[in-house]
Amino acid sequence: MAWRVTAKSRLAAGRKKIALDALAAGAHVDALVRVNAKQLVQILRLSVNPNSQPGRNNAPLPNSNHAPNASNTVTDLAVGLGWSATPAITADMAGNLTAVWYSDGPPAGLWLSTRLANSSTWTPPQSLDFTNDSAWLPSVTADSAGNLHLVWEASDGAVLGIYYAKATRNAGGTTFSWSGAQVLSTGATSYNAHLGVTHYGGSCL
Repeated sequence: MAWRVTAKSRLAAGRKKIALDALAAGAHVDALVRVNAKQLVQILRLSVNPNSQPGRNNAPLPNSNHAPNASNTVTDLAVGLGWSATPAITADMAGNLTAVWYSDGPPAGLWLSTRLANSSTWTPPQSLDFTNDSAWLPSVTADSAGNLHLVWEASDGAVLGIYYAKATRNAGGTTFSWSGAQVLSTGATSYNAHLGVTHYGGSCL
């Protein structure tokens, strides 16, 4: 979804206005949005192209998921899957990377791919079969033992909830054994949960 900036354009985050003084009329704001269980529109990702001009062949909007100096090599972790979104990624203390995201699949739900520290190859996408098509906005982190901790937002068809699961890395390191889903909270305010672990001095805080 994209909007064109005009002389009267305004953006706001909650009650705080976001200044657009540096943008010229005709610049484009690109956003990934969704309607949550409360029937409210959430902006999941926002990027701005201040250099676009009406009637010109403008450059594509910047990809906010990649740093400006990142490698030009792009890997499609969701290859073979349907529409995919809301990725989360973590690194454990050994340097192994793991990404989790929502995909229409099939089956629809959360999916995972991992890359070992001594490899440049990501595993094929792995379905987390304890999630369903309402799973959204995963957040994942790893502890000092390399175990994964995952939270996400989902609905049982009537009530919104925050769910948690823990995984241990199997022999070989490219697959996981999961504990299954545990409900952390339910209700209209149970959404958009985040996990975080700080690695410092060889320890997880």
